Amino acid sequence: MAALKNLFGKDVQLDKLPAELKALIEQMRHERSVYEALVKRSEQLNTAVAPLQQKLSQLEQRQAAFDKAASQVEQFQKTAVTLEQSQRSTQAGLQEVQSLAQSARTELEGLRGPLKEFMAAKKDLPGVLELVKPLGALRGETSAISERVRELSDQVEQVRQHQGRVASESAAAVSRLGAVE
Repeated sequence: MAALKNLFGKDVQLDKLPAELKALIEQMRHERSVYEALVKRSEQLNTAVAPLQQKLSQLEQRQAAFDKAASQVEQFQKTAVTLEQSQRSTQAGLQEVQSLAQSARTELEGLRGPLKEFMAAKKDLPGVLELVKPLGALRGETSAISERVRELSDQVEQVRQHQGRVASESAAAVSRLGAVE
């Protein structure tokens, strides 16, 4: 055992050893110094790698946060598309309601003249009734016109209510879209 210790130690006297052992010992000493250098280098790399591993861990955490944010942005984009489609639908409905309101307004304007005539005729009606008894047909027409006026009034009210709902839905959609932005 002492002989092996002397072989690997630094105080080995090479001149006493045979030539083949001298070459082997020199080779072993050279390999030993190379291994020692490698061990020192690995220790240095280990100390250098530790902060890099910590930074890598931090970067992985940041990436996870970015992935989460990216999924939220994707969800916001889907919500924005849905809101945009809803707004288009609401605008189309509003245009339809405006068209109906315009039609009703035009009909009402067209009925104003006959309605004024009717009101004027209504004032004269008691005198005319005295003169002409067969006005039952005129009463039927008056009833039909009154019914039509009531229907138009109901339609106008429905259009107003629908327009109010559409306006509130549109305002809500715009506010949601504003919140998403």
